[in-house]
Amino acid sequence: MRQNTDFIFVLFCFQWICAHARYFSGTHSSTFSFRIHEDREILGFDPESTFNCLCPDGKPDCEQPAKWKIVYSKEEFEKNLYGL
Repeated sequence: MRQNTDFIFVLFCFQWICAHARYFSGTHSSTFSFRIHEDREILGFDPESTFNCLCPDGKPDCEQPAKWKIVYSKEEFEKNLYGL
């Protein structure tokens, strides 16, 4: 049980670090990367530094993640911005 708890804590730390980094590049169709994209968008990071994907097999160009934007009402935006 202890090893499982330690592993979950390490994953949480990795997610937090990636979510707060200046630039994030994840892996295509990864749930872990998708959650980091969500976190970064909620935190207000630029989509250009958020929605990026490492290309497999050394390919220089590959499909990048879709940029699903969170749309807030003005009230929700101000509530999130000011922590009200």
